[in-house]
Amino acid sequence: PAMSYALSQQQTPASPKIGESLMYLLSLRNTGTATIMSVRIVDTLSAALVNVTVQGPAPNSITDSPVAGSTIYAWLVSPAGIPPGVTVTITITGQVAAVCGATTIGSTVWMSVAGDCGAPIEQSASVAPFTVNPPSASLVVVKTQTPVNPGTGQPVTYRIVIANAGSDTLDNLN
Repeated sequence: PAMSYALSQQQTPASPKIGESLMYLLSLRNTGTATIMSVRIVDTLSAALVNVTVQGPAPNSITDSPVAGSTIYAWLVSPAGIPPGVTVTITITGQVAAVCGATTIGSTVWMSVAGDCGAPIEQSASVAPFTVNPPSASLVVVKTQTPVNPGTGQPVTYRIVIANAGSDTLDNLN
């Protein structure tokens, strides 16, 4: 029997903003004629992804990465017993956290599978990284006067409009 598999990783949406949900879908399909007996999956996620949940097989370990600002999720399944033609999926969801500076978020998953015979086969899959920018405040103030050219002693009305053209919520404007 021949050992072969297809690994894919998808991300939805492609460029989420702060506070929005992000989903990674990892898929392993046994495309060979041999049963996959063991699987090792490693996915490193950015620390800018919070409230992370996993659907599918639970990871065996979740550890801080030696790469600053990331977390390693690892799965080791043995015996896996994934027969030819079967697909196993893992869904990872989280929320994009607020950041203090422009932060690039991406994910590369690495997988190794083995059957009863032969050496393990290794493969990786990535999604295109995206950048999250920190929230910013930007006030636009417009002052108008009515009438534009008042006469002496004529009443004048001023109208001041303040708008937030930034991406951050402004509180306590005094």
